[in-house]
Order: sequence, then structure tokens, then C-alpha cells
Amino acid sequence: MEKETNKLKDVWEISKKTAIENTLIPSIQLDEIINSLISIGPFYYYVIDFFDMSLSHVSPSIEDIHGFDSKQ
Repeated sequence: MEKETNKLKDVWEISKKTAIENTLIPSIQLDEIINSLISIGPFYYYVIDFFDMSLSHVSPSIEDIHGFDSKQ
């Protein structure tokens, strides 16, 4: 039993070391987060159905931006 316990302790020590090394989170600026969420300018939206790879609920503004007809 002691042999198995020692193996578990070794695995735990390695995992602890790896977890500490890999959990450094890079600093992110608040303005970068806000800019990635909010669009100031032209935009469009659509819903993708991944079952049959079709688009639905395509906004009409896609035609202004890309020239695609939103009704097709």
C-alpha cells in the first residue's frame, strides 16, 4: 500500500508544479475587452445551423457591407 501511496504523492507533486507554471494569466486591458464586444459602425448578424450548415435570420445590412442578398 505504501508503494501506491508514494506513486500518488509523486503524481500530485508533478501536477502541483505544472499547475503553478501554467496558470499565469496574461494582463488584458479593459478597453480591449470592450472593443471586442461592441462594434461602432456597420454590422450584420445571422444564425448558423451547424446541422445542415445553413444560415437563417440574416440581417438586411449584410447587403450594404458585402453586397450579398439577405433573402437568398
